[in-house]
Amino acid sequence: MSAVAVPAVATDADASISVSIDETLATTSFSIDRPVPVPAPKTPASAVEAAAPPADTAPAFDGFVELERTNSNASSLFQTPTQTVSNSHSYASTSGQLFSYKSSVIPKIMIPVAVMTVWGAVWTVVYIVGGWKWVGIPPQLIGILAVVMGLLLVFRTNTAYDRFWEARRLWGTMVTHVRTLARLIWVSANINEPKAIDLRFNILRATPANATPLKPTPEEAEEVRLLLLTELHAALNLVMSFPVAVKHHLRGEKTHKFKDLHNLLIHLPDYRVGAMHPNVDNMPVEISLHLSGYNAFLRRAEMIDTNTFSVIINTISNMVDVLSNYERIRSSPIPKPYAVHLKQTLTLYLLSLPMQLVMSMGWSTIPVVFLAAFTLLGIEAIGGEIENPFGYDRNDLNLDGFCEDLKKEITQMIARPQDFSPTRWSRPVQMGDFSKLFHLSGKPKGRQPSAAKLDHAKAE
Repeated sequence: MSAVAVPAVATDADASISVSIDETLATTSFSIDRPVPVPAPKTPASAVEAAAPPADTAPAFDGFVELERTNSNASSLFQTPTQTVSNSHSYASTSGQLFSYKSSVIPKIMIPVAVMTVWGAVWTVVYIVGGWKWVGIPPQLIGILAVVMGLLLVFRTNTAYDRFWEARRLWGTMVTHVRTLARLIWVSANINEPKAIDLRFNILRATPANATPLKPTPEEAEEVRLLLLTELHAALNLVMSFPVAVKHHLRGEKTHKFKDLHNLLIHLPDYRVGAMHPNVDNMPVEISLHLSGYNAFLRRAEMIDTNTFSVIINTISNMVDVLSNYERIRSSPIPKPYAVHLKQTLTLYLLSLPMQLVMSMGWSTIPVVFLAAFTLLGIEAIGGEIENPFGYDRNDLNLDGFCEDLKKEITQMIARPQDFSPTRWSRPVQMGDFSKLFHLSGKPKGRQPSAAKLDHAKAE
């Protein structure tokens, strides 16, 4: 194990903490950024003496003075909104959607629509120019077939959209579980637990189970503590890898050799560089096994309590449950007989449409057939476009973006210190008090009374 030249406990003056472990274990590094304290303005000695509290009392936190020192302008505390939410249904604001081509189903239906339009033009010419009046069909058939086609298309589109929306809802559920799991592991795991340090040290030394456990020296204990921190980081990499593995699994990509997945698994023995990688068909389930094993180690080392252990197990189970629901959506498409019959009925309807319209509409039959084919074939194509929302099409769910957002959130969490104890908090400043400190224009009103004086005034 390589030496680690870092302090045992990070202080406010630390710029970063770097961790380095032998290559046979893992290698990771991260930094913890601290806010740079803003120097307070110089105050005359007389003013300091006048404002000093009595020697027998502790100095009270003056929230207003503190804010006034660190923020001379209110604009540095408030963020002015710069983005507006546009109405996506407004033709004025999103006129580009009206002429959109790549995000529409036009590329998929343009050839069938062209064929139907040519078909309608041929029968119109035959009827009007050739005098084949017998090709006309009474228009009563249009009403009967139109009702049937409407019901079939509505059912097809609604069923496909239900699958699309359920997939999106399930992804939101998985995001919640992933965030919960990352938060529980990062905040609850106590890497300073003496029993955990002793246990991990004896594992490193391969101490037999029936032998007397070895006791690490302070230097060895510090290295083991940093190793536990590295393994904690590695566990969060596994948490980040779960949604990425789910994404590839739903796309039928069974292997782990992807740029956004392999680097999150490289710390595992089976996925190191040069190792014989196992043949795993369901990578998300494989990752859940490693997460469950790490959770068991945390409990055995008493780094978490029993309640946290149970919550983590339930969260992992919920993540696997979401995966099962995803597999159900992917493996249960619209029944094939229904999809085939819908296409056949729609084709026959469009083929017979010019023969029914030409008797009453003449040459106008050609553009009407084009509009009908464009509308009906487009609705049917939309159902097929969103039926399987896990692929790479433009209209599929943005799984790549969702995974990147989760990775950024967890990466930012790792860059923060583990100590979220309220003992580090300071006195809160209420918005009512804050409004008395600054004008709306952002200029200070001047010297304000301290919090203690305000509380005394309110009491009176």
